Amino acid sequence: MADYYHKIHPVSVGSPAPDNVYGKGRKPSRHEQELPVTAPPQGSLAPLQPPRRKRHGRCCRCLCWTVVVVVVLAVALGATAGILYAVFKPKIPDFHVDRLTVTRFDVNATSQTVTDAFEVEVTATNPNKRIGIYYDGGEVTASFNGTELCRGAFPTLYQGHRSTSSVNTEHA
Repeated sequence: MADYYHKIHPVSVGSPAPDNVYGKGRKPSRHEQELPVTAPPQGSLAPLQPPRRKRHGRCCRCLCWTVVVVVVLAVALGATAGILYAVFKPKIPDFHVDRLTVTRFDVNATSQTVTDAFEVEVTATNPNKRIGIYYDGGEVTASFNGTELCRGAFPTLYQGHRSTSSVNTEHA
């Protein structure tokens, strides 16, 4: 098998190449052609090595993986929420005051205060097909033109899908 590497022989600048580089009577093959030897021009810089590729540390890799995991989890959570919204199609329940009765109304002229009590009947309608609503108590406030008239407790109850419930409460 032939040797395809160039043969380099030391030659000083300005001196002719020796005659016996390739042997007696032998001509150089096309792979062994003589290359001219020249010195770099005065004042020129040596050729630069290509820049080394920067290697990223463990911290950078850990940060990148953390960002990828957070993005994947956010996309998965968004897709899950979108699917659940499309399946259940949630709607806000409707509340209507059916009856409001004043059971006590006292005016104290000396202290200029009013004490009152109300009885309220509220109808709650759940328009959802697949969602039941659990009311865990709470508070109901009746106001007129920004002035609070009374406050009372709302009872705990469960309202099934597509149903209507009527609640009676007393407020003082």
